[in-house]
Amino acid sequence: MAAENRMSRRLFLGRAGTAVAAAACLPNVLARGLGPSSRPNFIVMTSDDQGYADLGCYGSPNILTPRLDRMAAEGTRFTDFYAGASICSPSRACFLTGCYGDRVGIYQSIPSGNSMNPDEYTIAEILKTKGYATRIIGKRHLGSQFNTGLSEYGFDGWSPETADATRSDSCATATVNFINSHTTTPFFVWVCFTAPHVVLYEGNYKNSVEAMDTAVGRTLDAVDTAGISQNTFVVFHSDNGAWLDPCGDMAVDPCTPDYEGGSNAPLRSGKFWSYEGGHRIPCIMRWPGTIPAARVCREMLCGIDFYPTFANLVDGEIPCQLRFASGTVKPWITDGKDIMPVIRGEAGATTPHDVLYFYQLWQSGNGSSNYLAGLRVGDWKLHPVRRELFDLSSDIGETTNLYSTRSDIVAQLSPLFGAQLADMRDNRRPIYLDSAVPERYVPEFTCVTASRSRYRPARALVPPGAGRQRYDLLGRRRSGQGMGLTVSRSGAVHATVR
Repeated sequence: MAAENRMSRRLFLGRAGTAVAAAACLPNVLARGLGPSSRPNFIVMTSDDQGYADLGCYGSPNILTPRLDRMAAEGTRFTDFYAGASICSPSRACFLTGCYGDRVGIYQSIPSGNSMNPDEYTIAEILKTKGYATRIIGKRHLGSQFNTGLSEYGFDGWSPETADATRSDSCATATVNFINSHTTTPFFVWVCFTAPHVVLYEGNYKNSVEAMDTAVGRTLDAVDTAGISQNTFVVFHSDNGAWLDPCGDMAVDPCTPDYEGGSNAPLRSGKFWSYEGGHRIPCIMRWPGTIPAARVCREMLCGIDFYPTFANLVDGEIPCQLRFASGTVKPWITDGKDIMPVIRGEAGATTPHDVLYFYQLWQSGNGSSNYLAGLRVGDWKLHPVRRELFDLSSDIGETTNLYSTRSDIVAQLSPLFGAQLADMRDNRRPIYLDSAVPERYVPEFTCVTASRSRYRPARALVPPGAGRQRYDLLGRRRSGQGMGLTVSRSGAVHATVR
């Protein structure tokens, strides 16, 4: 039955793609006019549990990362970039689907027997329809079905890491080989390091990050040597914040240096939590001639944004609805936004997100799940369950709780939290369970014109230069009074500098 469903889906996708291609008169508001020869290669390198402060260009006093520092000098470094989740599997699902993990049923690190649903339409599948070669290298961590059926998720194959101290180096070797085999055809490779996640294989956390830095350098050298730098979009980012107390969480006693975690300074907390240290991550992008060099971007962006951004760069189609075998139709929601105007540094381009949501791992007698726990609008960060409100413009470490003194802000932000819970309840897509396979579904594209406005490009929330403040290395404002906030009758949130 699963094979029959997969064949039906592929037949349907082929027909849908033909129908969309034939509708030449329909407006294509997201296309960027890139012909097949100018579509970029994509290399996304994801570190595992790396702290916000654990790169030289992010202020690390002792970890040496010359190649990532150079990548930042050759491209753009982002200070307010967030992972879609504060734990591995949901964060990776966010990248592949453009959705919060909750939307696609991924709440925690996936145990054996569960998996991201193969009926999801991943960014790899979108790129495959545009003639891209695709590969995943290193850590997968999206469940048993994902491990055994990568082609169903759009990947041509998988290159595992070695199980020794040269893990990052083995990732680099596989990546370099893949690049050298595809210098004349477009490609997408997702390189997932296990570094610097504990248990560490390079001796300690510092060595783990530095070995990964060397691997990044080998990858960039391969791109440069092949002469494809001008047509290759390279991303480096972490999947979530650093794991601050692995010894305690894993009951390791005595705690050796091998288990030391990283640093999220000056952010609060780390992996598992909805505080800044769990979600705000180091992120660097390089694409010579397209992404500005030696630039620091302080806009609020997220890992869910890669999906629509990459899709739009190649004029790929994003589904607009899904149809279950029973005939039930639901909207196909993508939470991410096209952030290419921000990445390019276009005049006046700011975050397209009125609000970002933050999920946290909750422990209970029945196990653990990743639940909605916080949100950010402008510089305001609200944790409703814990009754906490912080102004990140002056308190990036979330140390001063303004919940009781700024009840006006709490009153305006709280409805957004409830609306997100309701949206997820009504529009959550089913996870794949080996023990109880949910009803299958297929994506539909014929309504794509009506849905495209949901993935609008970034637009300015404030006029360029209007009251923008100066920031330090880690994205903290040197001065300023925070953000004003208004909510329209329709529920839209508008932030203004004051």
